[in-house]
Amino acid sequence: MESPKADADALESIQEDPQVGDYKVSSLHNKDTYEVRIAINRFFAESAPDDVSLPYISGHGVKDDDGHLHFVMRNSDARWFPSTAIDGDWVRQQMDASRCRRIVVLLDCCYAGAFLANARPKADDQVHADRIWTWHRRMAGDGTWDTVLQRLLTAAGAAGRVDWAVSVDSTIARAHQHATTIRRVTGGWVELHGSARRAA
Repeated sequence: MESPKADADALESIQEDPQVGDYKVSSLHNKDTYEVRIAINRFFAESAPDDVSLPYISGHGVKDDDGHLHFVMRNSDARWFPSTAIDGDWVRQQMDASRCRRIVVLLDCCYAGAFLANARPKADDQVHADRIWTWHRRMAGDGTWDTVLQRLLTAAGAAGRVDWAVSVDSTIARAHQHATTIRRVTGGWVELHGSARRAA
């Protein structure tokens, strides 16, 4: 598949950029199952406790009859997914076994939501949305998201993949958040959604 490789290459250039991510990046494209399993196993096994590990999987995702996600590899056979594809549960087992405490998984495939089925939190059972929001706000404030967007648009434009179709989903979601008067504690400040009169 050419599209996932182009996406992975664009993300890799951003991750390696010292002003954005400064990550150490290794990539695999169109490899057989056993090669990918070894790479995933090694990636999580060699991650240190204070690392930020960011695996990115792009390609075909399928669910079996029991709803388990499988990542399709070059040599995968639909008749034998348990042995010829990468089982999402197995990937999570590698994450659970890793010493790394900060793992962010990016999945660009069909049925990506099934990856979280039966998942167990590594540290505790809380989502800690306040920490996520604070991290997101900091990256928005220092221009990280603007840089990421510009790099992705540049790479996609060079590959002829920009069609400039506009999505308003995020705008609608943000408008909905502001209309619900939800208090959000962010570890130093409180954001009130809605007017001060309504939120009082």
